[in-house]
Amino acid sequence: MLYAAGGATHLALAIENFPVQVLTSKMGVVAVDVVSGHVQVTNIVGFVSSSFASSQLAAVKSSYKFASDFSIYEECIRADETFAFTNLQGAVNLAGE
Repeated sequence: MLYAAGGATHLALAIENFPVQVLTSKMGVVAVDVVSGHVQVTNIVGFVSSSFASSQLAAVKSSYKFASDFSIYEECIRADETFAFTNLQGAVNLAGE
């Protein structure tokens, strides 16, 4: 569930202590922010270890098809999706998946 943050640049946040779109994950965090006039959806997917996270990069990329930037930090993978304000409803729908 997304919680509205009520800020000018930070729009919403969700913390999920269960598997997210990547079923082999153990947790996820979703942040919706305004960046350079666009809506950025940051998905952070947590795994049990850094080696397992590295092995799951392909699964994360296939789950977050609109993401253009992927980063691995220890046992977490970050996938950033950017949308124009004209597609705000689409961004909200994707963040709620």
